[in-house]
Parts: sequence; structure tokens; C-alpha cells
Amino acid sequence: MLSHGLKVESREPSRITATSVSCVDNIFTNIQQKTVVRTIELHMSDHMAQTLSFQSCEVIPEKKKTIEKRIFNTEKTYQLKRELSEVDWKNFLHNKNAEDGFSSFHELFVSLLDKWVPVKEIVIDQKEKKTSKWNTKELKDMKNKLEALQVVKTVRRDAESKKAYDIFKKIYNLKINEKIKENNENQIR
Repeated sequence: MLSHGLKVESREPSRITATSVSCVDNIFTNIQQKTVVRTIELHMSDHMAQTLSFQSCEVIPEKKKTIEKRIFNTEKTYQLKRELSEVDWKNFLHNKNAEDGFSSFHELFVSLLDKWVPVKEIVIDQKEKKTSKWNTKELKDMKNKLEALQVVKTVRRDAESKKAYDIFKKIYNLKINEKIKENNENQIR
């Protein structure tokens, strides 16, 4: 690996059992910047996950998301209605055909909208962090309990602690799947 410019970033154990400790997930990289590797217990597998973090040399500015919309308020709506009420609508009815009449109406209506309620570009606030609808207080409490059982299992390294952890891990994963299913059903309705 070294001959290809790759270096091992982590030798931290990612699978710990009652009888062994091993690194089943290796991270190799050619990144020159300072890196940070973390081993995280997600309680979703028989081994832990690893993350690699580093700061990029190039900082890419975040693009602001925008939408275009008309902002109505009482005053603008009143002014728009007032001008529409002053239009001589007979001119639109006496056109040669319906298409010409509609085109004339549409042109007038859009010009009045643009005058009183112009289209504005609005920046969408992206700071609002999206939270998972299924990640409830109950699941957070269960995860905390699972973390505690993981510590006990790791320290004691006995069959009883492992069994308690494994049983609660199954219950936790079933509860996650139940909440995800419930959330998906609510989205369909």
C-alpha cells in the first residue's frame, strides 16, 4: 500500500468480542492533511463503524437556495382589485376569437400583477436542521441504555453481559424499524 502512496489511518479495534479484539475495518488514504478517525458504535452490526474527517484545502462557498414568489398583503391586493375593477372588460369580450381575448386579458392581468405584486427572489433559510421524524425521545433513551450495556459488555466480557446487550440491541433495532415503517405509512396517507 505504501508503494501506491497510501497510509493506514486507523488500527483501532472495530470488533470487540468476549474472546477477541480486532480491526476489521481499515481506512487507507493518500490525503496529506491532518485526519481524524473515530470508531463509533451504531448498534446496527456486529462491529463498529469508522469515520474519517479532514479539512479540505478548498473552501467552496455555500450556494444560497432561492425561490421566486409574489408577496401579497392587504394593501397590494386592494390596489390590484381596484385597478381590475376600472378595466373596461367589454373590449376583451368583443375580440374576434376566444384565444385573442384570453391573450389580451392575460397580458393585462400579468402586467397589473407585476405592478402591484411583483415576483421577488427569496432566500430560503437552510440553517433549520432537519430532524428525523422517527428519532423520538423513546429511541434516544433506548440508544443511551444500549450504550451503557455496550460499556458493561466490553468491561465485563462475560456471557451474561453480552446476552443482555444482544437482546436489547434486537429490541432497539425492531423499534427503529417500527418507527420508520410508521413514518413511511404517515407520508403515504
